[in-house]
Amino acid sequence: MLCVRTQGPYCVDGKPVKSIVLFVKESLIGTDVHRDLKLVLERNFKLVDAGDADPDTIAISVGGDGTFLLAARVVPSTMPILGINMGRRGAVTDALPDDIPVLVERLRSGSFCIEKRVKLEVAGDGRSASVVNEVYIARRYEGQTPTYKVVLGGDELYSRRMDGLIVSTPTGSTGYNLSAGGPVLYELMRSAIITPVLPLTRVPPVVVPLNEKDRITIMSTHPMLVLLDGQLKIDVEGPGSSVVIGPSKDPLNVVRINRMSFQHLRKTLR
Repeated sequence: MLCVRTQGPYCVDGKPVKSIVLFVKESLIGTDVHRDLKLVLERNFKLVDAGDADPDTIAISVGGDGTFLLAARVVPSTMPILGINMGRRGAVTDALPDDIPVLVERLRSGSFCIEKRVKLEVAGDGRSASVVNEVYIARRYEGQTPTYKVVLGGDELYSRRMDGLIVSTPTGSTGYNLSAGGPVLYELMRSAIITPVLPLTRVPPVVVPLNEKDRITIMSTHPMLVLLDGQLKIDVEGPGSSVVIGPSKDPLNVVRINRMSFQHLRKTLR
């Protein structure tokens, strides 16, 4: 299926690409796959470091979903990212190695679109970070099950005992959130999912809007371990401490060659 062009403010037309930042999974560096891909790209584009990028530069992530998430933290927030899947599911990647000839032609001609997906901004214990997939909040120690209070804006949604909570973006809705029984959202929605993890009494997942001023505040009676995209962690000490989650001011810019709704779900169900 060809890319559907000009889909409003959250999906915009691409432009001919002149230079590329190549971000390769560490275990693939120096392999035949890496060398062959680099040769193809060098014949058609200028390969640059992220610090030397211009507005017509995109990043290509070669690996799996974890490599894509790492690239999203390393490259400038305004830089579009295209994922080539060398892993298993590749839910956030858009191409396979066999697609490279078509991929090169599409990038040279600008025949692609850029999805502007919501990211989360997380603050806790004096630290902050942006998140592509999800925030996983869990208790730090064994023992009594903590009580978590969830507040949206100034309104308390609930206060219940449970092992933890997952706050997911639409992009990350097919990850931990889905495994914990949460719903799958359309990739371009401006929403987040709050999904309880092993509550003592029934608590449903809740989909909440993510407008500019919306904030989700989570408080716990016990110290919290906050895991970001499964790769970074923040320890929030002391009872009564809080984690504040809201929409990031910078979207995740995803290059899409094949525009297909719920592509992340289709890949997950393979």
